[in-house]
Amino acid sequence: MLIEMTCPNCGAAHVPTKQDLLKGPAFYRLCPDCRPVEPDTYRPQGSVMTRSGGYVLYATPRKESRGSCMIDDRCQSLAASGKPCSANVVDGAHCAWHSVSPEWAAKRRQWSVTGGKNRSNAARAKKALPDTPMSTAELHSWLGLMFKRVLTGKAEPNVGTACASIAKAMAELNKAIVTDDVLAELSREVAELSGRKLT
Repeated sequence: MLIEMTCPNCGAAHVPTKQDLLKGPAFYRLCPDCRPVEPDTYRPQGSVMTRSGGYVLYATPRKESRGSCMIDDRCQSLAASGKPCSANVVDGAHCAWHSVSPEWAAKRRQWSVTGGKNRSNAARAKKALPDTPMSTAELHSWLGLMFKRVLTGKAEPNVGTACASIAKAMAELNKAIVTDDVLAELSREVAELSGRKLT
């Protein structure tokens, strides 16, 4: 369904065609008499022609002044969304993601590998680990806090039971670590004593 419009320049009523609508609002709002050029050659400033023959308008890329010339500092490629890429230029006309140079392709592969490693479950679990293990005194403090929360109804009893089970396992691990350290020290001393007897 076509709609009758009023030209903003002369006020004349006109009905834009489907082809006019495809060319964008800068074109179809004007009546045929006020349009600056022929429809086939008309291209709004800062636009890209679509496959259907219409134009998609976008903001003119920002430019940076270097001496007496103006240089574009934004990528000239289109993003996956179809909009112009807004990243900074690294090789004259394209950003790091759209550049075709082998140097930037290698950097993108390296970024992909690094990003994949950092997002892995093992890497995320390692980031969540504390720097030092909790001592028995810290476990005792946390269990006391959980006990009070269960008593006052601020925590569910099953959560308190789970915390107590985890704390028990952590305390046993602490004992095992201490036992391993003591055994290692004793075996080192036995090795030193047996070495002295042989000489």
